[in-house]
Amino acid sequence: MWKSKLQTEIALSTMETEYVILSTAMKDLLPIISMVRELWQAVGLQSNVISNLHCKVYEDNTGALVLANLEPKHYTPRSKHYAIKYHWFRQHLADPSNRIKIVKVNTLNQLGNLFTKGLPKPAFTHLRRLLMGCLLVYPTTPSSTQQATILKYEESPVNKPFLLNLLPKLNYVAFYLAVQQLSPHCAEYSLPEIPQHIDASNVDEIDEETIGKLHSWLLDVYLVEEFLVCPDTGRKFPVKDCIPNMILHEDEI
Repeated sequence: MWKSKLQTEIALSTMETEYVILSTAMKDLLPIISMVRELWQAVGLQSNVISNLHCKVYEDNTGALVLANLEPKHYTPRSKHYAIKYHWFRQHLADPSNRIKIVKVNTLNQLGNLFTKGLPKPAFTHLRRLLMGCLLVYPTTPSSTQQATILKYEESPVNKPFLLNLLPKLNYVAFYLAVQQLSPHCAEYSLPEIPQHIDASNVDEIDEETIGKLHSWLLDVYLVEEFLVCPDTGRKFPVKDCIPNMILHEDEI
């Protein structure tokens, strides 16, 4: 179920905006839960079948997530002014019989952004693929769980002109998620974190520090031995000595 609606109040922060959206979403979810339970009773199902009903609400704002999971009647000093109107749903979260859980989702994977934001093409394409059931990012991703990931790091001088020419052609969403997958295997190198978003249409405005971070991950880290996994087919492509083998068998063509 999808719904996009303009908020009627002026929010004082991004967290407040997200919390209002969360409260509004719960207004639609709770009646559905009640309706399903009434249908179960109407057809004579056992009460223990209710345990099969589990609901997850995905929230990408950490502040709204923390506030939503506070105990009922608890709130922060900055949330007092909208406590009565929007805190009501927390008593339903605290009720174990409802089996509702609010969980953190990465902003890059928040499907609701498809309907509420003007996204750049790479971000829109990524979310569209997730909506269609493709759980991994295009084109392939390290399997990470299939075998020990072997990486190599060789520091080199920063080539700024090359990077500025490369970035507009780069699927940055795919690159960022690949970095997140490989980061645990690069702990010994103390590599820097990269920003979640960059403005590829205006690369000349990217500061020197960010250029250095991007250079480290794009040009200094090598995937020596692993598998790349196609998100659509699950096909594994082995990587050996930094070279991926993308050749298909005759029966796969």
